[in-house]
Amino acid sequence: MNERYLFRGKRIEQNQKGEHSWQVGFYFHESDVVNGHVIKRCRDGREFEVDPDTVGQCTGRRDKNETLIFEGDYISFGGEIYLIAFEDACFWIRQADYSMELHTLLRQGDIEIIGNIHDNPELLEVTP
Repeated sequence: MNERYLFRGKRIEQNQKGEHSWQVGFYFHESDVVNGHVIKRCRDGREFEVDPDTVGQCTGRRDKNETLIFEGDYISFGGEIYLIAFEDACFWIRQADYSMELHTLLRQGDIEIIGNIHDNPELLEVTP
């Protein structure tokens, strides 16, 4: 499976714990669901309707813990927090007045995912 073609999104439907769980798979628009945004899981082929505001593309890269990095993730590197963004056909790390292509940072050392813009809105104060 080619990870750079994966997407992640939060399910519209709540799980048994009353939470909106994350789904990872292939993203497509389907006309017969309410909002038309579906993630189809790779392993079992199941489809889940997701909130389009939470959908983020996979960078195809992993952090130091081997966790896939997605658009919208917050990462820590060198004591700083950065947001992963996708713009102009490229993944970027961003801070208030600073941005750099993600692949440049990956060559400099280990990074670690510390959250994302949907589950950790308090980090927005650190990195706009």
